[in-house]
Amino acid sequence: MSKTLEGQDSGGSIAGELMDSGTTIIIKSSLKVRDFMRKPLALTVKDSLQDSLDIIIDHRIDGVPILDDHGSLVGLVTKTLLLRELSHGTPMDRPVNEIMISNVATTDPDEDVSTLISISVANLPVVDKEGAVVGLVTLSDTIRAYFSSVLKLDQELNTIINSMHHGLISVNEEGVLVLINSAAESMLGISSDLVKGKPLSVLNTETELMDVLNTGRQASGKFILDGKLFISNRTPIISNGRIIGAVAVFQDISELEMISEELDYTKRMKEELDAIIESSFDGIFVSDGKGNPLRVNEAYCRITGIPREIILKQPIEDMLNKGYFKESATLAALERRERVTISQENQE
Repeated sequence: MSKTLEGQDSGGSIAGELMDSGTTIIIKSSLKVRDFMRKPLALTVKDSLQDSLDIIIDHRIDGVPILDDHGSLVGLVTKTLLLRELSHGTPMDRPVNEIMISNVATTDPDEDVSTLISISVANLPVVDKEGAVVGLVTLSDTIRAYFSSVLKLDQELNTIINSMHHGLISVNEEGVLVLINSAAESMLGISSDLVKGKPLSVLNTETELMDVLNTGRQASGKFILDGKLFISNRTPIISNGRIIGAVAVFQDISELEMISEELDYTKRMKEELDAIIESSFDGIFVSDGKGNPLRVNEAYCRITGIPREIILKQPIEDMLNKGYFKESATLAALERRERVTISQENQE
C-alpha cells in the first residue's frame, strides 16, 4: 500500500498556498526544490495498479515513485501509463513493477527552480544525497514556483531601485517610459503613474536617451531643469545582441557645482596671496599658533641668509636653540598676543 516517506524540512515560513492540492511554496526570489516540493507519497514494487490509481486521484498528482524493499527508487508510475493500461483492459491488481518506468529522472532538494524550469518532465522524484526519496515535484509545481520567485525578485528590484538617491528612468525599444524611480519623480517633479507607458518626449528632458536607444552607444552629459544642474549617464539595454531599451541614471550636482566653484575661488585667492607674498621686498614669515612655519617668502630667506628648506622643516624655537636667531618676533607675538617689533642681527 502507499506510504508517506519522511522528507527534509522545507525550512522558513510558508507565504501562502499556491495549489489547491495543498502544495505550499516559500515565496522568495531564489527558490530551491525543497521550498516547494510535495510530500513524498510512494509505492513499493509489490503494490498494485489500483493502489497507484488511488494515490493519483486522492492527491491529484500525475505520478507515483516506486521503491524497492530497501526504500530505494526503482521506478515511476504515471497517470498516462495507468490510462493506457485501463484502455487495454489490464487487471488493476497487477503489480506496478510490471508497467513502471525504470529509467527515472530525478532532482535534488537544493536544485534551483530556474534550472528546473527548463526540464520538460511532468514528475520528478526528489532524492537526497543518501538516495532517499524526500519529495516529488510536478511541472505545474515548478511553473508556479518559478513565477512566484520572478514576482518576488521584481519586488526586491523595485525596492532597491526606489531606494536609490540617484534618479533613474528607463524606456523600452519603442521609447516608451517603463520605469521611473522615486528619486526621478522628486527631481523631475513628475508622477510615475501619470507618465509611465507614455513616450519619453512627455518629460521634456533626457531626450538624448533616444539617441542612445537608436545608436546603442553609451553617453553622458549635463542638463539644467528648474535652475538645477544634473549630470546623466545613459546606457542601452541589450539582450541577445538586440537593443531592447535604454536607461538613464542622473544626479543633482547643483550643490557639488557650487562647492567646486568655491574651491576654485579659494585656490585662485591662495595663488594670488602667494604671488603677493613672494613679490614683497619685506621679509614675511607665517606660522601656526605653535610657531611651526607655514610659509616664508624669498625676501625673508635673503634677509636672514637662511635657506627656505631649513626654515620650513623645523619649529622657530628649534632655530633659536640652534643659534639662527637671538630672539624671535613670532614667538614673542604668540606669547603676548599683540604686535611685536624687535631688532636683531643674523647669526653666522
